[in-house]
Amino acid sequence: MANGKAGRSKDAVARERIREWMRIHHMSQNRLARLIDRPQPWLSRYLKNTGESAELLETLARIAAVFGHSLSALVDSPADPAEAEVVTLYQNLPDRARPALLNLLRKMQPADAVDAPTDRQRRE
Repeated sequence: MANGKAGRSKDAVARERIREWMRIHHMSQNRLARLIDRPQPWLSRYLKNTGESAELLETLARIAAVFGHSLSALVDSPADPAEAEVVTLYQNLPDRARPALLNLLRKMQPADAVDAPTDRQRRE
């Protein structure tokens, strides 16, 4: 996902990310709407930014959960487009594939750039 431009609202980032997750997971608006207990026309209006905002945070959290993500994963985006793409690609990996990618990235780091592993790294 090559986005994350400065000045974009979190809502705009969320709309774009939902569309991307739908594309990646080959999910229709009808199916997603059923999974979050909302009418499909509501989802369509939300994605087109036509003023739908009722119960928005709760609904956005439910949308993120359908794809196995948190609400923060939906709205937080790095400013650097390449970094945003790496984060999105990582988030869309199956859990079993993530350690292999992390190990590859660690091996690619210059020796002096690698700090002590974080708690999360130790768990993986």
